[in-house]
Amino acid sequence: MVNKLLADGTVLVKGLTSKKGSKFDVHLKYEKNPDNEYFSWKMGFAENKD
Repeated sequence: MVNKLLADGTVLVKGLTSKKGSKFDVHLKYEKNPDNEYFSWKMGFAENKD
């Protein structure tokens, strides 16, 4: 997963659970904040095919 994140800049994480108990998939991206020197995770929700 780390190799894919470093190569592509984003990685799909499957099967996370929300506070309400729903399962979901998410695309994670680690990027530098434009306003400072810090990095943060950005999430883009993937469509579940249940």
